[in-house]
Amino acid sequence: MKYVCLGYIEPGKLENMPEQERNAWIDECFTYDDVLRKNGHFAGGEGLQPPGNAVTLCFRNGKVAVTDGPYAETKEQLGGILILEANDLNHAIQLMSKHPGVRAGPFEIRPAADLAGMIRDSERRRAKNSGPGYKSNPEHRITTKPAGGRVRVTFNGEAIADSREAIRMDEGNYAAVYYIPRKDAKMERFVRTTHTTYCPFKGHASYFTLSSGGKTAENAVWSYETPYDEMGVIKELLAFYPNKVDSIVAEPS
Repeated sequence: MKYVCLGYIEPGKLENMPEQERNAWIDECFTYDDVLRKNGHFAGGEGLQPPGNAVTLCFRNGKVAVTDGPYAETKEQLGGILILEANDLNHAIQLMSKHPGVRAGPFEIRPAADLAGMIRDSERRRAKNSGPGYKSNPEHRITTKPAGGRVRVTFNGEAIADSREAIRMDEGNYAAVYYIPRKDAKMERFVRTTHTTYCPFKGHASYFTLSSGGKTAENAVWSYETPYDEMGVIKELLAFYPNKVDSIVAEPS
């Protein structure tokens, strides 16, 4: 689970440190960040410019008002944000209590809100061509994200698709499926067929037979060419049946 750690510091505290002490503390902080990163706990982080460079947006009298400076006028100002990957709140406290940054000022730790469901529901409400399956089964989960590395598909000993822009789809208890852009496939090996299938969450799928070196695999590839709005990210991409090709290998970046 992700935890957002907000680090506070008194204005001028860092600048007023003796240079040697300041550099030693900064190096110690970054060293511990590297430890968190190495152990898979560092999910992100950013330092912030001084509060004087901030603006605050407020809704007043029916419109948005912009004021200079931070929202809260306190002795200590927000100095940076660290996003931590931890098992639970106690684990997050344990990890951050070792961070040298705590010596400069307090850290507020909050669990990150999981907005995936809220975003998904909003997308469905705003969709003009929504998958009807969600009306009868609103809890059905389909997630898509960049594969994050190289995906290579071989058939009859030939690499027929090789991409670093593939999309990974996870749906329920099914095995992950990789969708590959057509520009990264040898389309001369693909022969469109008349076969189609329908998914109430994704739409109608078209199919292709593979042909390479005298060997064929009928309807081994499918593609949603006009998917429902929720699945727009896989429009016209190609997916392969694992049992009809030699291999589908996803390599990490």
